[in-house]
Amino acid sequence: MYEQQFLAYILYSTLVQFRAQGLETNDKPLFWISDLLHNIPLQLLDEDKSKAAFERLEANVRTYEIDKWLEDHRKGFLMSFPEYRPENAAGEDNEVVS
Repeated sequence: MYEQQFLAYILYSTLVQFRAQGLETNDKPLFWISDLLHNIPLQLLDEDKSKAAFERLEANVRTYEIDKWLEDHRKGFLMSFPEYRPENAAGEDNEVVS
């Protein structure tokens, strides 16, 4: 399912970014990123909850005006999982949500 894989990818890549930043600056992760993502892991195994978490994430990104952050992760995800690219998607489960 696209939404589950995408959310897992965002969590993974963001945590990697936090780790790198923490090593470089000896600083704690930024609040707004952790606030956006902290509930997602609990919702990944349930399809309905994952879809709702995905929609909330998109809404929060618009609210916080950090669309570029999400788009950068979407591009990275689609590079890592090309089967979810629009030209490769087949059926509703693989539909790319933009």
